[in-house]
Amino acid sequence: MHSFADCHFSEDESSASPAYKKEKEPSKEDASQNEMSQEEEIEDRIVSHPIKKEPSVQKEHLPIVKLPVVLAKLIVSIDLIETVDLYIPIETVSKVKWSLQSYDCKVILPATVVFLKGTLMAEVQYMYKGSFHMVKIPVLWSKTTKADWLYPPQLSTKSEKEFLFAAHNGEEIGTQHEFKEQFAHEIDSELRAVHFTSAESFRNCTEGTQMDIQGSATLWIDLVQEQFINLNR
Repeated sequence: MHSFADCHFSEDESSASPAYKKEKEPSKEDASQNEMSQEEEIEDRIVSHPIKKEPSVQKEHLPIVKLPVVLAKLIVSIDLIETVDLYIPIETVSKVKWSLQSYDCKVILPATVVFLKGTLMAEVQYMYKGSFHMVKIPVLWSKTTKADWLYPPQLSTKSEKEFLFAAHNGEEIGTQHEFKEQFAHEIDSELRAVHFTSAESFRNCTEGTQMDIQGSATLWIDLVQEQFINLNR
């Protein structure tokens, strides 16, 4: 049997026990070396895996197209003050309907003056001796207005040159003529809308019936020209 008095532990043996062993703290030099090694490792990864650049996309070449271009927008007001002789007897007028029968628009370039003329049509529905009748009455009109260009119109151009050829002694040999002409489409007009406001009165006379008209007509017209447009600009 062994007694507790026989058991003896030295100081060195007890300090070597794993339960009492402390880990050594890293020094500042070791920490800085670890940081440098980590940075070098990241740089090696970046070099070994370079960033891929996206291939440059070339811009597609677009065509030159011919399109109708709206050059100006006109609002034309026409005064309707007319007295029309109707060589027919009318008892009762049931309805008067206005319309634009025709119009003509002319632009003299390079000026901005616009000449307009046309015909308005009044359709009169009336009763006479118990039967229904209808008569159409044309009203002529003309107007001059100014165009405020939203986009400049293309103009036709002409140029002519003359060249004189002479010898060294001053004797004339001959002449050469050069002529150049560039064309542009004419300006067209497009009627967008029309609005009528009128008051009509009828009175009997010896020759039939007279129709008094007081009112106005408003036309919305676009001036359009076909032009070549470069879509690459």
